[in-house]
Amino acid sequence: VGSGVVTSLFGSVRAKPALYVESRNVTVIATTLLILPDLFDKFIVKSIYYGTKFHLDWLYAFHVLQSIGMGIFLILIVYGFYKLINYGKLHWYYFVAGIIMFICYAYMKDYIQHQEELVANNVISKPNYLPNGAPAIIQNMIYGKYSDFSLVRYSGYTILGGMLGSIIRTYEQHARKLWFGLSFIIVGLVLNIFIQQVFHSVDDFTEWIGLTKKGVFELNTTSFVRFGQVLAFLGVLILIDKYVDVKAKLFLKIGQNTLPIYVVHVILLYGGIFGFGMKPYLFDENLPPFQAAGISALFILLFAIMVKYIEPLERIYISVIDFFKFKRKK
Repeated sequence: VGSGVVTSLFGSVRAKPALYVESRNVTVIATTLLILPDLFDKFIVKSIYYGTKFHLDWLYAFHVLQSIGMGIFLILIVYGFYKLINYGKLHWYYFVAGIIMFICYAYMKDYIQHQEELVANNVISKPNYLPNGAPAIIQNMIYGKYSDFSLVRYSGYTILGGMLGSIIRTYEQHARKLWFGLSFIIVGLVLNIFIQQVFHSVDDFTEWIGLTKKGVFELNTTSFVRFGQVLAFLGVLILIDKYVDVKAKLFLKIGQNTLPIYVVHVILLYGGIFGFGMKPYLFDENLPPFQAAGISALFILLFAIMVKYIEPLERIYISVIDFFKFKRKK
């Protein structure tokens, strides 16, 4: 949701939204290409560490950054439709697109549950992934062996995040008014309290009129509850912005550098790019509460320091890149 909000908020209304969104998308995808090839660690060292069979299946996994990148790409496509039709408000286009994705996810989740039941009852040996017969790298984007960040499952969040960003930008003259923040909180709470019953009623209605043999929309309950929680939290932040004058430059700076923070956390924790990280070599189990809180606090402190000095770090990074470029030209 956050990536959609940022992309829409800073990209969809400014002078050259396509350039902004595509540059952000290229950054995400390029980072993914760096994180994925840590083959030695993922396919050799961890196989030895866990004593599991060596395989290259994870090479085709659909990574979280790929999911975010594709979600941002879908936001760009929806924006293109909006410019082509040139009618109405942009956030309604995002709303419709997001709902379509969640409808697709409801049917896919029903299919996945049915496949898991067949496997559990020994009717089939393994699930029939989607699309049937497609290469593993394509199946993992939708429903495959390694599709924890399925495009169908998570792109709806990104697109609805784009809707929120568009709403805030469109009505920014009201963004610091009490009713604006409260409306986000109220809608979020309504989703949390009533959305399951609403979806249950929709399923009953579609079955009654014969549109569906089996209602599946209630399977989206958790997705919209989570979205409602994001709405409520965003409303709280809007009210804080109204009543509290946030002058902490570091706090704002951290919010502007979420992508570098994410990339570094993947490197340090999960061994992205370099192939070795804190997991599993330092810890690989459920930690006690105080230990988990201490590690979390340590990482927050580390990232705060990183963001505080990010400009000199960026200069060092550029110098290293320029050095290798110079060596290659030679």
